[in-house]
Amino acid sequence: MSRYQPAFEDRFVRNQRRYRSLQKQIQRRVDQVLDDPYTGTERLGRISGGLDLRGCRSVRVTRNFRVLFVICEECRQVPECQCSRIRGRALHQPGAHH
Repeated sequence: MSRYQPAFEDRFVRNQRRYRSLQKQIQRRVDQVLDDPYTGTERLGRISGGLDLRGCRSVRVTRNFRVLFVICEECRQVPECQCSRIRGRALHQPGAHH
């Protein structure tokens, strides 16, 4: 099976600089997710505070730090999804449309 292609949002890139001390751990998790986004990840839904993360997944980097992402193959089933602009097997960070 081919590796997924990342589509990083600007916010993710900025936050990688912000969390420089976790950069190696973050990169290791991102690489694992790109190889197999279904293993060791968790589907998210509505959470307290009114945040709707349905369609999103997360992978834990540390006890208190997670990377959120969307698998475009799953997201394309949601009418509001913007994954149609991304071709093939791809992953991206959730935006306001989720």
